[in-house]
Amino acid sequence: MKNQMVILRVKDVISRLKIGKSTLYDWLNHKSPRFKGDFPRPVKISETMVGWLEDEINNWLETKKNKRG
Repeated sequence: MKNQMVILRVKDVISRLKIGKSTLYDWLNHKSPRFKGDFPRPVKISETMVGWLEDEINNWLETKKNKRG
């Protein structure tokens, strides 16, 4: 059986990471001083909807965890 891809919507990502919506969009905006180039890019679901692959968010968190001292 194939693993099913899970797409997290904005509300899911901000809830999981305990951040605000503006923080999330700052992390994605290369012009923002809070830009995080290593943060997963969203996937366009439709003309007006984006989401993030759960595996990519989990891998990003795992990388952050492994960088701890």
